[in-house]
Amino acid sequence: VENIIQAFVFSFLIIVQLVCYFLTVLTFPGSSEHWSRERPDLLFPPPISENSKSDIETSSGSDSRLISDSIARSGWRCTICRLPKPARLHHCRSCNNCILRMDHHCIWVSQCVGLRNHKFFVLFLFYTVISCIYSLALLLRFVLRLCIWRSAIVRAWLNQRLQWFVLLLAPAASIALGSMIGCLVLLSWQIYLVSKNESTVEHHKRAQSAVPYANPYDRGIFLNIQHIMGRRAWLWLVPINDRSCRISSE
Repeated sequence: VENIIQAFVFSFLIIVQLVCYFLTVLTFPGSSEHWSRERPDLLFPPPISENSKSDIETSSGSDSRLISDSIARSGWRCTICRLPKPARLHHCRSCNNCILRMDHHCIWVSQCVGLRNHKFFVLFLFYTVISCIYSLALLLRFVLRLCIWRSAIVRAWLNQRLQWFVLLLAPAASIALGSMIGCLVLLSWQIYLVSKNESTVEHHKRAQSAVPYANPYDRGIFLNIQHIMGRRAWLWLVPINDRSCRISSE
């Protein structure tokens, strides 16, 4: 029973990890034509109803200054593709497109990580780290059990095949440990950015600015996380898009 539970947990982690990966790959991060619908400059997209008013009128008062900034940028155009470039839109030279809230272009998913697929990318890193930790724990448990095993048959088997045993376990443990460390570093960085409601591009642009300025999109940790991970906290670890869930306003 114990082995069945371990196999089930490991398979579940791998399946969720693959689902998050393919959602990151297959979900378009968004471009300039999706800006008015997704509104990356606001916490959530404006609600839509049959008799809804303009984006400005249906948006919360706390976003009024950001809306004004967006209006001021309405005449801006991308210097590369010459398309309109409102707030939180960045041109990716690899994709040759302006991406909504572009974080970075990731070679491992063959496209940009932006507003629409950022949650899936963060969850992919998270479940990769959890899967690696679980794999290392199983390997360590297996080795410890062999070391304390009292059976003469097991000892004889280890003495005869110790070299092959090490050759099999060492690469597996090295790959799991290396993947865990690499993804954990990237996950920590992504969690920091999400908690600040800032992309990698925006962070470096602000850090390199000659005139220091505060992040205009920072609304506090909880609301910042909601901006990417979704409205409902209990769905943050579930690979579904909860941010773009639009609530009709009467």
